[in-house]
Amino acid sequence: MKNILAIWALALIGPACAATAEQPASGPRAGRECFNIRTVDDFSPVDRDTVRLGAGPSRVYEVDISGGLCDQLDWAQRIVLESRPSAWICTGDGPGLGNIYFRDLGSQQRISCLIEAVRRVETKR
Repeated sequence: MKNILAIWALALIGPACAATAEQPASGPRAGRECFNIRTVDDFSPVDRDTVRLGAGPSRVYEVDISGGLCDQLDWAQRIVLESRPSAWICTGDGPGLGNIYFRDLGSQQRISCLIEAVRRVETKR
């Protein structure tokens, strides 16, 4: 399994930290499939623009990403997820949901990929 490290914007450190997982201050929106980046425990690249994220038992999401070197993600051993404006990412949200960061194995350069879209997928895990 590849390692996941989730980080959150500094705005979350304040009052949002007091919110519970069931009732987050800026939590999931009604009628949408959402996941908290803290629940992501696995990732695998699908193609140069798509990454599959495991977010707990039987919850798999595909995120579309963009960025100059994002096609190198298939070599990454771990990623860092950053979401805005909260720790929740929902289907149907537009570009600017957050970023996926990883290090290039050869150069150790930090690469940033913008999360453009997210969708839940049915798969057997």
